[in-house]
Amino acid sequence: MADMKSLMRSADKEPLPCPRGRPQPAGGGTSRRRTALIAGVLALLCLLGPVLLWGAVKGRFFGEEIYDESKSTYKDLPRPPMYPDDVYSARHPNARPDTPPPRPSTPRKGFLAPKTLTRTADHVLVTGTLLPTAKGLKIDNFRLYSYRADVLEPIPFQIDERDERGWYVLGQGEHPSRGGTGLLKDDDELVFRARDSGDRVGPELWVQGYSQAYEIQIVDPLDNTTAWAYLFYFPSSAPPRSTEDYVDQVDHGPDGQAYVAKYYTLKYPHQSLMWYCAFGTREAGYDETNFVDHGYVNLEVTFLGLWKARITLENMIGTIPCYKDGPVRVIRRTKTRFRVGAMKLPIGLTYDLIFYDQYLNIPLNVETPINLKYVASQAWGSYGTDLNPNAIGMRWYSNYAPQGILLTGNANDDPAKKTMTKVLIPSKDDERYFHLVTGPHGTLMRRHIAAAGAVREKVKTYVTLVDDSTKEFSPEYFPGQIGNTLNELDLIDIPGGSYYALSEWYLCEHFKYPDDVQKYLNIVNHPPEVIVRQNGATEIGRASSSPLAPLFRFRH
Repeated sequence: MADMKSLMRSADKEPLPCPRGRPQPAGGGTSRRRTALIAGVLALLCLLGPVLLWGAVKGRFFGEEIYDESKSTYKDLPRPPMYPDDVYSARHPNARPDTPPPRPSTPRKGFLAPKTLTRTADHVLVTGTLLPTAKGLKIDNFRLYSYRADVLEPIPFQIDERDERGWYVLGQGEHPSRGGTGLLKDDDELVFRARDSGDRVGPELWVQGYSQAYEIQIVDPLDNTTAWAYLFYFPSSAPPRSTEDYVDQVDHGPDGQAYVAKYYTLKYPHQSLMWYCAFGTREAGYDETNFVDHGYVNLEVTFLGLWKARITLENMIGTIPCYKDGPVRVIRRTKTRFRVGAMKLPIGLTYDLIFYDQYLNIPLNVETPINLKYVASQAWGSYGTDLNPNAIGMRWYSNYAPQGILLTGNANDDPAKKTMTKVLIPSKDDERYFHLVTGPHGTLMRRHIAAAGAVREKVKTYVTLVDDSTKEFSPEYFPGQIGNTLNELDLIDIPGGSYYALSEWYLCEHFKYPDDVQKYLNIVNHPPEVIVRQNGATEIGRASSSPLAPLFRFRH
């Protein structure tokens, strides 16, 4: 992420510089600024007054709770059905296992070096800037290969276009996005799995019929192990692609959407922003039993110590105007609108979620035109995941609780549960922070990484674990809170401007604690390096490769 600079300064401190270098008038400036600030606050309240009054009358916006507990409880939420094709093996019965193929004892002529890279969770991202001689070529005519088990074979990949504003061009859905040219540009992204890479081979073992060839070397910065893949451009009659597909979006109409990946399934209710079902697949070493109640996101602001506005999932409507379902990742655009009672507000957010075979990325963007403390006494954002009774017996871990906590639904059976109440996560701990729950049904690991810069230092982030089956957390599909992990953001000190962060969710395969924790932390902390060579000889591009990096360019 780009560094965030404070966009406002306190009126009692150094005055804001005047434009064009004109001197600040002496005397009266502070008073005028305070008068303007008060006028701005009054104007804002006048503008929002009808909306606030409507919400107060409807009883759906203000107060300690947004929900009417007599009308909105877990008893009123029907559990959407499970469909047969919500499991990867049912949709892809002929999918190959991810065990590495054996290498022949006698290499063929043209074999140059063996693959030594052992990273299995990472994806490799190559932007168009690393392929300068391929700029303007037809995207559909590229093919990606790797050399494994004495065979050069096609591997799954996709090239995702970006438009002039930086948004992904998504051609599926009710309202497909525009701006794509079908030709490779600097911001377009080639993405594939690091584990699909292979050995290094010379042109003697390459495919025939290409006009341009690019050798892509992947290097682990931690131990310098390496692997290769080969991108070819065919001016005509490109050979068949790989038939492997690692993640699908499955639309169930009024029952929502499922994201069926090789190692997990996530399900979202219709028009909802967060999932209500998650489990690890048999391919990942689990029993395909749902252990999630629901995900959630909340925003609570107390204005001038008088009114408390609380927005939760019940006030948010999420639609998916467009998406792209590729063999390596699904990119889903979500438009979120807020409502107060029956009124839909003309404000909201638009953002892209990206689903891979072992993780997904959720970008967070908080914008405020002024410092919130000028109009509010408190401002909190929160999000997390509550689990269901199937999670009893699973274990919860964090870098703040490395010994682990057994989930039982009983808040008093382990003193360690009391210590995980509103634990402050210092911004410098971003690279270390994680929490996860693991057991026979799956492994769900989460991180939160905030933007660097001044705003990052102003936001205080806390984590809380609630394991109490008697404590409701409406709305629910299952009563009580089991392993509910709540991340809270204290936003009151944010200066005017934008606050960017990433919430990352890993759904891990064959997970072993603590051995595999670093494997997933390394995806962002130590991403692989990519070196591109034209025809396997002349280096034309080099960069750190992380599929998370483009999300830092999140835009409204």
